[in-house]
Amino acid sequence: MKFRFSIGGYFSGRFEVRLKDHVLLFFVSHIPRPIDLDKPDYKVSVLGDSDFDNLVSLLKSLKWKRNYDSTILDGTQWELEFESEAVKYKCYGSNAYPSEFGALLDALKVLTSKYGITDNLLDMDSLE
Repeated sequence: MKFRFSIGGYFSGRFEVRLKDHVLLFFVSHIPRPIDLDKPDYKVSVLGDSDFDNLVSLLKSLKWKRNYDSTILDGTQWELEFESEAVKYKCYGSNAYPSEFGALLDALKVLTSKYGITDNLLDMDSLE
């Protein structure tokens, strides 16, 4: 399975999560700087984690377009890549979000808060 999600903007920092060998790698920057993708800020095993299983179920159910854009140039950009045995997609957006985007952020917040990882980029209200 492949999973990667990133969100951020120049003025808001950046959040990224990647799945590697049943471990979620979290990269968090609260200031506008590049993320060092060789050094995750947090590593969390998700083997047998029901909250991760719920996230995967949500990801398998999404029917998003490839691209979501607005006319606003500055702001928040995001990317989602997911691949399982039955589903494969990659989508992204700039200041525009599909209807289930809040559900994705909520599922990620359940995981991050469980492990003491906080980021306001996972709050849909801060993006609107």
